[in-house]
Amino acid sequence: MGPYPRSNKGNSYLLIVTDQFSRWVVALPLPSQETAPITRKIKTEIFARWGYPKGVETWTTPPDHPQANPTERRNQEMKKCLCISVGNNHRYWDKHIPTILFALRHRTNEAVDTSPSVLLLGQTLRQPGD
Repeated sequence: MGPYPRSNKGNSYLLIVTDQFSRWVVALPLPSQETAPITRKIKTEIFARWGYPKGVETWTTPPDHPQANPTERRNQEMKKCLCISVGNNHRYWDKHIPTILFALRHRTNEAVDTSPSVLLLGQTLRQPGD
């Protein structure tokens, strides 16, 4: 997603990776949309942590109905949360990503009637005060 205003950390883009089964979302701020930084970020932040996928299945979404695409829904949620979190301080948009991800991972998804954290980790994420 992007370009966004260049942050104080030099990021202008946001790569969203979603596990379609659990709806677990990972958001990776990036300085550009070039292949090398994206590949490096996926290797270090996704594959090193979760392992390499067994296979990748591709499908197309009707261009006249992007709401049918679950990835597009996650992107819309991320955009809404960024707008609310950032306000007028656009140079620090990427510092809000961890808080937004916590909320998305903790929230119950109506389609599966549980949260992504329960589906992926087997437990609800602990919040401050728990």
